[in-house]
Amino acid sequence: PANVLLLDRKPVIADFGIALALSGGVSERLTQTGFSLGTPHYMSPEQASGDRAVGPATDIWALGCVLYEMLTGTPPFTGGSAQAVMSRIMTGEVESTTVHRRTVPAEVDAALLKALERVPTDRFASAGDFADVLAGRVTIDLPRGSPGRASSPPGRIAVYVAVLGVVATAAWALGAGTQVKPNPMRVADVFPPGQELVEPGQLRLSADGATLAYTGPGEGTGGWRLWIRRWSDLDGNGRPLPGTENIDDFDLSPTGDELAFVAEGSVRILNLASNVTRTLMRTGAECCLTWSDGGDWLYYTNESGGLSRVSVEDGGEEVLTSPGPGLLGYQWPAPVPGTDLLVFEVAELFGRGSRIALLDMTTGEVDTLGQGSHPVPFGDQILFTTAVRSAELWSMDFRGGGRASRAIVTGLGGDLEEGRGAFDASPSGHIAYSRAAPQAGPTRTPVWVERDGTSRLVDPNLTGRFRRVRLSPDGARFLLWGPDGIHVKDLSEGPVVRLLSLEEPRHRPSWSPDGLEIFYSVIRDEKTEVMRMRADGSLPPRGTGLESPEATMTRDSSWWVFRTPNFPEAPDLMTVPADLASEPVPLVATDASESQPAISRDGRWFAFSSDFSGDRQVYVRSFPSADVQIPITLRSGEAPLFSPTRDELFVVDDGWLVAVSYATDPTFRVTDRERLFEVAGYGVRGDPSSSHHYDVSRDGSRFMMLRDVGTGSSMEPSVVLLLNVMTVLGGQASP
Repeated sequence: PANVLLLDRKPVIADFGIALALSGGVSERLTQTGFSLGTPHYMSPEQASGDRAVGPATDIWALGCVLYEMLTGTPPFTGGSAQAVMSRIMTGEVESTTVHRRTVPAEVDAALLKALERVPTDRFASAGDFADVLAGRVTIDLPRGSPGRASSPPGRIAVYVAVLGVVATAAWALGAGTQVKPNPMRVADVFPPGQELVEPGQLRLSADGATLAYTGPGEGTGGWRLWIRRWSDLDGNGRPLPGTENIDDFDLSPTGDELAFVAEGSVRILNLASNVTRTLMRTGAECCLTWSDGGDWLYYTNESGGLSRVSVEDGGEEVLTSPGPGLLGYQWPAPVPGTDLLVFEVAELFGRGSRIALLDMTTGEVDTLGQGSHPVPFGDQILFTTAVRSAELWSMDFRGGGRASRAIVTGLGGDLEEGRGAFDASPSGHIAYSRAAPQAGPTRTPVWVERDGTSRLVDPNLTGRFRRVRLSPDGARFLLWGPDGIHVKDLSEGPVVRLLSLEEPRHRPSWSPDGLEIFYSVIRDEKTEVMRMRADGSLPPRGTGLESPEATMTRDSSWWVFRTPNFPEAPDLMTVPADLASEPVPLVATDASESQPAISRDGRWFAFSSDFSGDRQVYVRSFPSADVQIPITLRSGEAPLFSPTRDELFVVDDGWLVAVSYATDPTFRVTDRERLFEVAGYGVRGDPSSSHHYDVSRDGSRFMMLRDVGTGSSMEPSVVLLLNVMTVLGGQASP
């Protein structure tokens, strides 16, 4: 292995295996089936199983593996993937070296088999004893039926002693009977093709660390679903879980045989053996699901941004705490094992970061613990991140009434993905985190889609992690928005022009009615302001004075229609004169969430989506009076868009793009509905706060849409496993 060095024919034991992995030195044994970094071949059975009681016997095993490889050219256990190697270490039998090389003396083979005994107490008592046998100073009984020679001439033994001197000296270097605390092992996992971790990049480890649940590719080309991988499966493949498409959050049960998830506000539990799902509660959950250590409660963030829990046995719900004024909400509840304490993340407004707090569930008292985010249970402690960009993992120990915290994994740099759910820990002492994937969503390319669903590429060379497309009012240009900025392209010819990079967050760009400017929202100085800039980039951006995360202007440029912020209350829709000469007037103001405003071509009506009926639906109201409301969608609707030249309203209804014909005399009424084509794979569904993943041509005959063409993740590996981290809680550990 990479941490056994030679200097003047003497071994030097170094901890460079991790450095080799981090510097790009790749073990050829592990590249073909997905594991590109790390070498688990030298792990003992107790290490591979996550046992915390690891001592000198583990070092004896590792030395035996090194000697075995020196004699045979291969470690005692191999496999097509890291999990296959670890599984064979825990369940397989060591082959005699004479199977690979018949000239190995029986005495040496016997010493190796003793060093590689599965039970730690059956190995050599110390590294010194191992060295004595290798040097011929002490003899041991040969295994009965040993295929090696019963005895070997002294000269033959001398040759092998010379060859094995490196290992013998290394054994003495470790010391006889010295307690050595091993560093955690870092294994970086690249998933098999078609099973990669994808946006939103959530993952969970089972309590024993033997199973990983994660968001993987959905069916077809769009969305995601949950996948399960068990390290004991030697082929390295996972399996998708039925009924988990585009769910909001999930967690594995402490026993590892069930998975709870949040979908459309409900909490459901899937039995992983039978694939049978039961509904625990039908509404009220938002995200951040966590099982209690005993498996009797599920904790979650509720729709009001507070924390609740639900009984796994009978579905009884209990609100635990609600966020105070000036807070975005509470998330990531982490129950402290064996106590009535709950650690959670406090999300603050205006991007001011987050902190972790402690709730005493018996008294309701909340106490701030300090800066940090994403707490998760970790054995009898809590693991959390501090200053995510510097990527340190800390633990907090509540045993004995204390709150001692320490950094246990440092130096991750940019490895740790900042998405929600991007790392998890198991009580058995293992940690998994997302290193590079996913980035910010799937890779997409703009396409023209006809009303019959046939499509063609707009530009075969134009791909990116785009989230929004908007055609200019004259139909000659279009803009694209993604995590790397706002782009404009002429449909006839010419390059793509990036107008703005994302040095600061910019959201939901749209065209001005005359097509000369682009509007977008930016978060700055604790407020979200609508900005405007020339579409040709000739002038710098300037503010409009309007505060909103989503705004559009009527075609005569006389009114703004905009959405209020998501906090501290649910967003409403308002209108105000374009010159802001008077106060805004409510258009739709309810306790529900309204968004995605779209204005008709004659300016007399506006469409929007809302969830005040329970499911999200599309409605139309008169403008600006808003005194008439007409329901549009029949099942579940979003993304309304009026045709520029026809009396048609396009909506996404139950996964289909639907053309809704209407008349307005004497009032707005639906005259016909036509289902055009399914929108799966076009990135339209699932984000009601971000409409216009598509746009319609001026004549209403075709649509520009964003087709999913990939996961948006090209960097590997995507998930890193840190094994046996619990063994180093007495000090810091490096990955």
